[in-house]
Amino acid sequence: MIQKITKIFKSQSDFTKKLEQCSLTKDNFVFRQEDIDLILQYMIDEKYIREFFDVYIAQEMQTYTIKMKMLIIIHQIINLSEEFSSIFNSIRFNHFNKLKHCNRNNEAWLLQSIQIPFLQYLQKLSINIKDIKSYRTCLFRKQILNTNLVIDSFKLINIVNQALSLVPNLKIALTNYPYDFLLKRAAFNIYLEIHTFQRQLINSLSALLNENSQAKEVEIYEFLKEVQAIEQKMMFFYQFHKKFDPSQSLIPPLKLKIDVESARCIEKSAFQEREACEQLRQAKTKREISSSSPQIDYQLSCERRRRGPQFQHLVLQMNSQSNQAIVWDQTHTFQEAVDTHNDEKPTKEEQISEHIKK
Repeated sequence: MIQKITKIFKSQSDFTKKLEQCSLTKDNFVFRQEDIDLILQYMIDEKYIREFFDVYIAQEMQTYTIKMKMLIIIHQIINLSEEFSSIFNSIRFNHFNKLKHCNRNNEAWLLQSIQIPFLQYLQKLSINIKDIKSYRTCLFRKQILNTNLVIDSFKLINIVNQALSLVPNLKIALTNYPYDFLLKRAAFNIYLEIHTFQRQLINSLSALLNENSQAKEVEIYEFLKEVQAIEQKMMFFYQFHKKFDPSQSLIPPLKLKIDVESARCIEKSAFQEREACEQLRQAKTKREISSSSPQIDYQLSCERRRRGPQFQHLVLQMNSQSNQAIVWDQTHTFQEAVDTHNDEKPTKEEQISEHIKK
């Protein structure tokens, strides 16, 4: 009651009035892109950005549809304005885990399984937004200098994996609520973003495979395994893309295929490097204990030697004719891969889906 009285006597800005009158703050599934375009012009001013969050964090706005609209808007703006991202990081969503209509259409499950993890992903994305932009714009410079490229790549991998953790529950939700346009839009935007990140990671892997790269074989091997794991998760995501992409405008995920001989070559070199470093560590420990021999810098001794000729054929090239998929082996560059369109549903997922329907 106090909040309502305060709101009545508090003068509203033109921006707040427009926001409260448009589709973005209504408790329904109507979501107009033109309304987002209208408020975008205000999202460069700290005053209006804070007013934006003041509207959405209010207790009376805590319905499923309004929360979802807010998340979609944040996801669209977060990459456009560093000022917006900075303020978003400072906002406390004290009422976000509550629902105004907790018994409506299993919204409690959607809140816990989709919306809260989505908000957490956006917060992580926002915290790392500068690093992500730097990773994207400075990638070609880092291909030459290899400056922290491995570290930056694994940071991006962590962000991608957090986004992909949403996918199983997104499939369940889209299957049980095919009318939920907001859910479809959120899934569509998430897929597009991860696809972009996947491309950047593959470009980085290509740079690290260069014979002049300063990366160690162990780092490349672990990086390769992560890229392959992301590929599998993205293929699972794409298998049900028709549920959130009825026009089928999305392109398949990038597919990385490496022949057995090359994979064994990388794995063998990685294990040999790891064993050599372990032996040097043990030797250093013995010398320190005995104190009878001068100490050596085992880190310098473990530095990767110049990559041999067996790696020179493992250079990745992007197919400029198609962004759909890639194949990597000894004799071929990137080519389109065939989409298997397997849509098998895990047993656990079926059980959760059946439980929600009941």
